[in-house]
Amino acid sequence: MSIRRFNRYSKIASMLLGAISLILISACSTDPSESDARKVFEDHWKDNIKNEEFKIISFKRGDAKIGEGFGMKIYIMKYEAEIKYLKGPQKGEIEKIKGEIIFRKAIGGDLGWMGEIYR
Repeated sequence: MSIRRFNRYSKIASMLLGAISLILISACSTDPSESDARKVFEDHWKDNIKNEEFKIISFKRGDAKIGEGFGMKIYIMKYEAEIKYLKGPQKGEIEKIKGEIIFRKAIGGDLGWMGEIYR
């Protein structure tokens, strides 16, 4: 599935896909890092990357907010990534992708941060 086609889906479909890609990031107690965010991004697109449909050229974290609610710590991190298409009609094109990754952690929990990607 191309990134452009994915952009056409509704926000609800994006959120569902993000919920499915929920992953365990780390067991440390510090805030999520740029490398944690990149891991979530790579995991979200792992099939496309594995099939060599595109490669990630760059990944940068943006502004972040932290808060608490309903017994959870929430950390929202903006990101910007550049990908290069390796196959198909878009071969050779570079696309910039922006979005947010929402990390959640149970307060006092030992499971570490879990991240979901939203575009």
